[in-house]
Amino acid sequence: MMKQIFFGCANIKIVALVYLVSVQSLFAQSEPVKIKWGKEFSAPRNSSLSDIIGYDHTGFYVLRGRAGLFTSSTLSLERFDRNLNQSKSIDLELVESGKKSYLEHILHLNGRLLMFSSFPDQRTKNNILFVHNVNKQTLMPDFNSKKKLAEINYEGNSKRNSGSFSFRLSNDSSKILIFYALPYEFGDPEKFGFLVLDNQLNTLWQKDIVLPYRDELFDIETTKVDNYGNAYMLGLLYKVKRRQKRNGEANYQYKVLSYTDGGQNTNEYSVSLPDRFLTDMQIGIRANRDIVCAGFYSESGTLSIRGTFFLSIDAKTKEIKTKSFKEFDIDFITQNMTEREAGRAKRKEEKGKEVEMYEYDLDKLIVRSDGGAMLIGEQFFVKTQTYTTYINRMPTTRTVTYYYYNDIIMVNIDPIGNIDWAIKV
Repeated sequence: MMKQIFFGCANIKIVALVYLVSVQSLFAQSEPVKIKWGKEFSAPRNSSLSDIIGYDHTGFYVLRGRAGLFTSSTLSLERFDRNLNQSKSIDLELVESGKKSYLEHILHLNGRLLMFSSFPDQRTKNNILFVHNVNKQTLMPDFNSKKKLAEINYEGNSKRNSGSFSFRLSNDSSKILIFYALPYEFGDPEKFGFLVLDNQLNTLWQKDIVLPYRDELFDIETTKVDNYGNAYMLGLLYKVKRRQKRNGEANYQYKVLSYTDGGQNTNEYSVSLPDRFLTDMQIGIRANRDIVCAGFYSESGTLSIRGTFFLSIDAKTKEIKTKSFKEFDIDFITQNMTEREAGRAKRKEEKGKEVEMYEYDLDKLIVRSDGGAMLIGEQFFVKTQTYTTYINRMPTTRTVTYYYYNDIIMVNIDPIGNIDWAIKV
């Protein structure tokens, strides 16, 4: 059987995000892959793809963002057919009670397009979350199907501090987690809530929670929901204040918080490795409820990486069941470097100095149905440069921000927990 993955083109030659739509099923099976390229087309000016929403037998759906120079930014919902031709595109204009509402998320689930939107009601001081069905032919929201899911009261706070929503889907697509941040005062413990739905949008449980840490010492990295409707949070807890290192040691520790049995039971897991800085980490949940953690580590600091790690934690005993590491060798590190850069790195290693890779961010951890996992990271950094020009001897300055998206690292972990291979794309 030949598996097909579709890539579209929009001025630049590749829309790589489409790859992530099928990566989970791709690496769970050893099938040959056929890549099909669409025709190049001109995308709207100052626009970029914001999300690959999903696909069905007719094609796939994407969300495009467009920045306006003198107007507010706009979002458009688009459909591409299986021949990679754009078949429909509409601008999204969301209104509630005659006033603007805000797109939060679009989800393709059970053959339906679901649009989640929020409306901060200035009259009642409630930030209300709605969900609508979207007509796949017209791409228009069906406002008659509107359903209220949650609301955040922001009495005494401004519209800017009215709370926020984020969304997660379980591995088997049977559960939806809506994570919402509640308004709070600076210095107080952070407050948030979990709302867990089934795939028919029925509420399974909901709970507001106060973190046991001071806000200025804890960063929420990500949230997850498993196939049973249990919620998980990965966070970074600092010892004293937000600094990367202290006296040669990491000044932080990764924490995993679990909320099980309808949010009634809470557990905390600490994740650390001796003699290594964990520079970036993501979590996933296996079908047996084991918590898997994977990411990058460093031997010299917290802004560079030397290798990758994987471990699994027994959710009941909190013991580490499997643990593995893979150090990147010098050929891997110097891959895609210029000849001069590679030579400099190899001479440094020959002298016994640490050679590591910089500015890599961990984007995704995919837990496969066979118990294995795929880790995806990307070298990403931002540079800002200011230019000065003179007109009639009067200086004029402008600042330009450059976003660099470079190499991608992919790490394959087998079902036993061994790191099988790592490649740099």
